[in-house]
Amino acid sequence: MYGRPGWDTGVNANYFTFDETKQNNVELTDLTEEESDDVVFEVKTTGANAYFFTNKALAATKGQVLTFEYKVSETITPSVQLDQSNSDSYTVLPDLVASDDWQTYSFDMGLLSSTWGSIGSSMKIGLGDKAGVTLTIRNLAGRWRTSEEANLADALYFEFTGLAINDISDWSK
Repeated sequence: MYGRPGWDTGVNANYFTFDETKQNNVELTDLTEEESDDVVFEVKTTGANAYFFTNKALAATKGQVLTFEYKVSETITPSVQLDQSNSDSYTVLPDLVASDDWQTYSFDMGLLSSTWGSIGSSMKIGLGDKAGVTLTIRNLAGRWRTSEEANLADALYFEFTGLAINDISDWSK
């Protein structure tokens, strides 16, 4: 898989990196330091409908929770679309609040898809319509749910066992 266009060939297969050929109204700068385990990118928006795609993952994510650290010059409302061909997965995410210090951000991607995160997964990250926003992202990756997150997910979502969802006629059961 190494060397194929659009596939992440970075130093750490656990992190997503950015595909500099698939972007709109953003300037991407790789700030990753040699000999560092951190993967850091700076993204500057230059106009409306700013977005970028990640490279396709070389390894399956470690879990369904997308997490990263960030600094951002002003509060923005990001969006995400899983994999290039999956337009049904588009969703607006909670705000990235303006900060000069590293903040941790997490979002349970299991809310959007129970299958996303395998080898070859990618995502489109939208950054809104404001020009001049500077966002620094460190260690964009997937991780397992914490016990609190797993309990919340169990309370909000259930699986159908032994019966296809199309075959359910009595929802009270």
